[in-house]
Amino acid sequence: MALHTEYVLVPHRIPASRISVAKLLRAYRKVMDEYKSRPDAGQSLTELLRQAVTDSYTRTNKASRDYPRKTKPRDAGVPRITRATSAQVKSAQQFEGKSLPVRLTA
Repeated sequence: MALHTEYVLVPHRIPASRISVAKLLRAYRKVMDEYKSRPDAGQSLTELLRQAVTDSYTRTNKASRDYPRKTKPRDAGVPRITRATSAQVKSAQQFEGKSLPVRLTA
């Protein structure tokens, strides 16, 4: 398949080093999947193989693309226990034995 693609690309002066294997496999797969119908304009095997080349764009370094780093949640740590104030004790005694109203939602 790569040799056939190179044969198709030579008249267009595209070097074999620019052949994209993924795109050429996709082109062959597409043609084989649709073998029962006539290809649309620009969808023949030769035209698809002409487009099966890598682009000339140089990729940049991706090392810092996730910056700033996601912060990690801190551990809960040791609990801080304090004595209840007299106001808190009285408030708790008022609620003792009382039940809170329950809301039912649909």
